[in-house]
Amino acid sequence: MLRSPDSPRGIGILLTPIVFTAFLLLPLAGQFLDLHIYSGVEEKRDKVKWPGIPEDLAGLDAFPAAFDAYYSDQFGMRGDFITWHNLLLYSTTHTLPGNRVIAGKGRWLFANFDDSLESFQHRIPLRSPAELEVLAHRIRQRQDWLAAQGKTYLFFVTPAKSTIYPDRMPDRLRISSGRTRLEQARAWFAKHPDIAFHDTTAAIRRARKLAIDANVDATLYHYTDTHWNALGSYAAFQDVIGHLRRTHPDQPDLPRALGIEMFAFTRKAGMPGDLSRMAGIGSLVTEVDYICLDHLLYYKMDPIPGIGQRSFHISSRWKHLPDLMLFHDSFGESLRLPMSNAAKESWFFWTHDFRTDLIGKHDPRIVMTQITERFFNRHTVENPVSIRLLDPEKTRSEWKGRGDPELSEIRFGSGLVLQAAELRRSDEDLEVRLLWRAERDIVLDGSYDTCVRKDDWSWYSTLHRHQCIEASHVVQGSLWEDRIVFPAEDLRDCESFVLRVEGTADLAVPKTRFTTVRHPD
Repeated sequence: MLRSPDSPRGIGILLTPIVFTAFLLLPLAGQFLDLHIYSGVEEKRDKVKWPGIPEDLAGLDAFPAAFDAYYSDQFGMRGDFITWHNLLLYSTTHTLPGNRVIAGKGRWLFANFDDSLESFQHRIPLRSPAELEVLAHRIRQRQDWLAAQGKTYLFFVTPAKSTIYPDRMPDRLRISSGRTRLEQARAWFAKHPDIAFHDTTAAIRRARKLAIDANVDATLYHYTDTHWNALGSYAAFQDVIGHLRRTHPDQPDLPRALGIEMFAFTRKAGMPGDLSRMAGIGSLVTEVDYICLDHLLYYKMDPIPGIGQRSFHISSRWKHLPDLMLFHDSFGESLRLPMSNAAKESWFFWTHDFRTDLIGKHDPRIVMTQITERFFNRHTVENPVSIRLLDPEKTRSEWKGRGDPELSEIRFGSGLVLQAAELRRSDEDLEVRLLWRAERDIVLDGSYDTCVRKDDWSWYSTLHRHQCIEASHVVQGSLWEDRIVFPAEDLRDCESFVLRVEGTADLAVPKTRFTTVRHPD
């Protein structure tokens, strides 16, 4: 039976092949006309490049496969199709493709990279008690080095979004017993209040509770981004400045935190967050942001070229305040506004390295390091050799009778001598303490790496490495230590490990060299 083309069903029959053909031709048109309706995908990878015109028979033979790989990765409107697919999946099943982004309750998205999920579920605690001792030793070195110059130091940690909003994570994600790395550190440093360590988690949780109790519809972290918003960073700023003043009552020149009324926060529609872009749904999932309208708080903000990414110098209008320097990660970006208004001059460097050269150049009164929870105790790099130099007489006295006699006076390269090595083993960890000596005036730069490697049938996996993060000038006779700690289970199945200093010969060390000790409680 023939249908009239004017009937609804007849129109549908006519349109179906037209629409189908249009969808087939759309990528081709997009390829040549560079069409993009909307693409919110951020893949963070290198795409397949155009293979080029073949120049010989071998190239011609390989061209079809190379072109297929190129076109599959670069066909027209590819990002649009991925975005539409991901949005349809998210809208209908509240799930996302891939495993880097977790769809939480409501509009909330959470990170699933850099051990974020494992940390939330308490599955990656610190495996060795000595890990915190090494971190404390590094903080103490920075603290003492700055104090000798009349400066104040603070190392502070910012919590992950899932730590502040665990109730917005999917119910299917169970939390195991035990404590996270940050919770372990918080308990340990509470017994050592003289070390300049601070965790801002409690302050951020209090700020969230205050908003809930006051029935204020305000979040402290972005729905679709890994990071906190301006309100969350302000709560951390107040807490950090308050902590500095409480722990240094003898320093009245330390800044006070400006009141929230000075910042004139307002709520507005925000840009798509990094998680929504990573999940390929872009700004199709809405974001709410809080910004500060009072830009008069700034006096002048200048980028600093050649020092990592997004480093800035800021001059405020508060000329009576001390100068400040902050080494930070991506969470530190939103700390620039409040922090710079707690100082006369401030410098912000996106790095976890403790740059003594920058401190010497700009001479700030206050120096701080900010690190986010997911990087905690993983990206806390070794200090420059220049602040690890030891007093020769005191060191000789402390090391008298210590160390393995067969691992002493070993030369690595030109001018660098392993004077002594102490290898300690407990039930939880293996600890290597290396005492180095400079036989001549030398410059240790990025090539100075101390690596401890597992020797497993000629396959090397790096267990730990220390790198000299900046050029350190050491004079003849200088002494300094490397202290390396790793879990004992990492060397359970091998008979030796390998000590290497970059550019020099390896030194095989039998595991039997370790002196068994009971680790202090």
